[in-house]
Amino acid sequence: MFHLRIILGLVLASTLQGCLYPETPSTGVVSETIPTSLKGEWNKMTRYTHSIGVASKSRTSVPRKRSKNLLFIAADNQLGDKLGPELKKMYNRDVRLEDALWWYYAPKIQKTYNYVLRIHWDGFNAKSFDAALSEMEKLKTPYDVMLLVHGSPTRDIIASPEQGLIGATELAEFRGVQYADTLYLQACFGDLLAQDLLDIGFQKVIASEGFSINLFFPDIYLDALSAKLGNTEKAHKSAVDHFETRFKWSPLYNKIVEKVFKDDPQIKGDPKLYLKYLKAPEIYYR
Repeated sequence: MFHLRIILGLVLASTLQGCLYPETPSTGVVSETIPTSLKGEWNKMTRYTHSIGVASKSRTSVPRKRSKNLLFIAADNQLGDKLGPELKKMYNRDVRLEDALWWYYAPKIQKTYNYVLRIHWDGFNAKSFDAALSEMEKLKTPYDVMLLVHGSPTRDIIASPEQGLIGATELAEFRGVQYADTLYLQACFGDLLAQDLLDIGFQKVIASEGFSINLFFPDIYLDALSAKLGNTEKAHKSAVDHFETRFKWSPLYNKIVEKVFKDDPQIKGDPKLYLKYLKAPEIYYR
């Protein structure tokens, strides 16, 4: 469940640094949003341009070549209700935790992906997951999946509230995939289902062993993914190699640890202890 606490960190960061809270992506990030029957939406990501050249006079903005799409799912059945009142204070309206997570990540996602199918917080279950993969397959274009959910030691992914579990039995009934590259599973005990997900047809699965307390890896991974032009294997390695440096040089990350983990009996809000007990997710191959 800890992956979603990064939003709580953003709350703290905004308070401490005077930053704006993440909001619905502008047309500069998402050019078009189309609702789907899967309790979700298709997002056409705006063409991303970046500058090349060294001297100021020679710098030119050019479009980034993007060859992949993304299935993005964030579903929380534990922290959302608890943080609802706090989010309402921040935004002066009801805001779901999963929505804030999408708003925060969308500008990073834009750099790598053309189209994003996003399943809403209340629409994630075994049936919709299988159907969403089929929708991605229809595009006949390579794609990744970013699955930000909860997991359990019983070898299950927890679906949306009151919509059951997704375990090995359910995954074995999926229709399979041909164009899927990497599934990023941010969930506790995600490693227990890595092989089952590979059996569906994914080439790679990135997942954590045991309880996942790595709040910042998705953030660093998405940055690395952009730098590595969508190569998830190179992005994972870069995120792992540079994680400690990025963490130590980030006042924001350190402040989040101090606040979020202040009552943890092992970490005690100490960034050094956080690094000591931290594990990076592993990458598993088909």
